[in-house]
Amino acid sequence: MAGVFDLLSKAHAAGASDLTLFSGHPPTITAQSLETPLSEKPLSCDDIVPMLLALMSPDQSDRFERSGSIRFSCDVNDLGRIRVFAIAIDGCPGMTIRFLPSEVLSLDQLGLGHAFSSLIETSSGLILVTGPSGSGKTTTLASMVDHINTHKSARILTIEDPIEFIHGWKQSVVRQHELNGASLPKALRRAVTEDADVIVVGDLSDHDAVTLSLIAAETGHLVLGSLDTPTAKDTVESIIQLYPFEEKAMIRSMLSDSLQAVVSQRLITQSDGQQFLAQEIMLSTPEIKGMIQRDELDNLYQAIEAGSDKGMKTLDQSIEELLASQSKIA
Repeated sequence: MAGVFDLLSKAHAAGASDLTLFSGHPPTITAQSLETPLSEKPLSCDDIVPMLLALMSPDQSDRFERSGSIRFSCDVNDLGRIRVFAIAIDGCPGMTIRFLPSEVLSLDQLGLGHAFSSLIETSSGLILVTGPSGSGKTTTLASMVDHINTHKSARILTIEDPIEFIHGWKQSVVRQHELNGASLPKALRRAVTEDADVIVVGDLSDHDAVTLSLIAAETGHLVLGSLDTPTAKDTVESIIQLYPFEEKAMIRSMLSDSLQAVVSQRLITQSDGQQFLAQEIMLSTPEIKGMIQRDELDNLYQAIEAGSDKGMKTLDQSIEELLASQSKIA
């Protein structure tokens, strides 16, 4: 059986986004949402163990041995940067490897436009990027960081698990911290006390992480984070549901004060395999703030739909725009 680097080279040459290696199945690539085996022979546990060890550091190997799962990123020769998720199933490891983009897309390329680029140049508040797994949330957050780094002198601190995009220093100073299995709330507490203007965090589904992020946003930091929720309404509801009844009014007030925007995105795959990014964009206008404060979340969709002049749009409106742009090209 070919080694992991040979398989990665074949996957990269085929334009694959992912390489999947699990015992009992042949090595499989994903390209344009289609899965294709690289061979007919299924992998064994003895095949996969040395492949995983070849990608991990000794510390990562110890963490995997203790927890049975790990997520990490690394650079591979001329193939660029990859993200690995490995998990032990019945004592045998399996993994999914994703090729990461070599360049960070601009906000314009992502369809976020001038209104949003102006928004993330503000000095404080909370901006959330949401959507299902694999919808490109990390890419969007990286674009926001790159925009600030390019256009503003700021101190940026990222808390990542793992670090996917490497940000060099441009106009800003960027420090990237990898959790390596550590607690996100603990890392956030340290970040709030450090000399940072912008704090970038990963998944904010933890009560303590949300609370600390809101406190950071209220005390003069710009906080960029993500959630796996599908819409802006679901995002606000999900955050509020993290708190007991007696604290819900307080958290609605904190959200209405600190939340600057929610970008909920979805990757749309056409029949030919081509993918497009559809986005719902909710900006925190006085009307939106009032709805969150008064717990009138069922009205958020209509407010977003009617707020196109302010830069907002629903997912349906975004998909209609994508279809219209494709018909013009055709």
